[in-house]
Amino acid sequence: MLSLGDNLYQKCYCEENIYHLASKAVDFEDKNDNKINNQTFVIFISSENRCVPIWQQKMNESDLNDDPVLWDYHVVLLRQEVDENCFSKNIYIYDFDTRLPFPSIYHIYLSQCFKTSVLSNIKEEFSPLFRVVKAKEFLDNFASDRRHMKTNTLIDSSTNITTSSPKRDDPAEYIPPPPPPPSSSSSSSSFTWLSPPPKWNCIQGQLARTSTPIVMHNLDDYRHMTHDEENVMNLEEFKAFIKLLEAQDNIKNNNNSNNNNSIPTTITTTTTTTTTTTTTCEEVNSNSNVTATETFTTLMNKKDIIEIEQEIKRLVVD
Repeated sequence: MLSLGDNLYQKCYCEENIYHLASKAVDFEDKNDNKINNQTFVIFISSENRCVPIWQQKMNESDLNDDPVLWDYHVVLLRQEVDENCFSKNIYIYDFDTRLPFPSIYHIYLSQCFKTSVLSNIKEEFSPLFRVVKAKEFLDNFASDRRHMKTNTLIDSSTNITTSSPKRDDPAEYIPPPPPPPSSSSSSSSFTWLSPPPKWNCIQGQLARTSTPIVMHNLDDYRHMTHDEENVMNLEEFKAFIKLLEAQDNIKNNNNSNNNNSIPTTITTTTTTTTTTTTTCEEVNSNSNVTATETFTTLMNKKDIIEIEQEIKRLVVD
């Protein structure tokens, strides 16, 4: 299990915090020559309206209420941990910003942080969505120059008035500030941080560094999402996806305990990678249709999740 104390952390930079945590998890597996096959996923949480309520967050500093924090997006780590015999221990969610234990068993985290009794009564565009990304793919492809945390300003020293540019989150509304005036002028241009940045360098994965063109920032490709994207799930689909990970191990355990057991060790499904239309490092893999029988190491089409889950329940012996 990954511990909390020795991890890199900076408030309001959840994607970078999780990047470093995912790197630690993957490094551990590589050092063990993948003998311990923990499955690790990076989970981006948002909504189609880019505002999602999440409960049990440290940002709510009051102990007197149980109000959610409204994030534009949030990032956590999902990790299925196994022992040296490849038997599943538990599936955990790692969230640096939760009041819950670090890590938390997934079903406790989801029930406490996403209250279905409340979510069922809100508009659909605010309902939580979960983008599921395999950790190794995220480490290779992700890049951030932190531009989303900067706000441009023009400062007039004679009046001490600061003028901010429009909201930095909406490219359609973004207007670059005017160029800096000559040094003899009483004005100067600068930017301010919405939250102090981490001390470590900006992140740029290997494929982001070597792609053509080089990718400096693709955070929006991860945090902005709609439900019709293939690797984006609603809450119930996300729960079903995690249950599939558990069910796979139930099947494996049954096979290991009884060599004559006829239950299959894998359930075959066909998946096709999502083709991206944006100019990012993901174009390295675009336009390439990949079929896979690695049900639990390749993301499935979410439309098949419920059906496959029902099939697993039929196969697995209680």
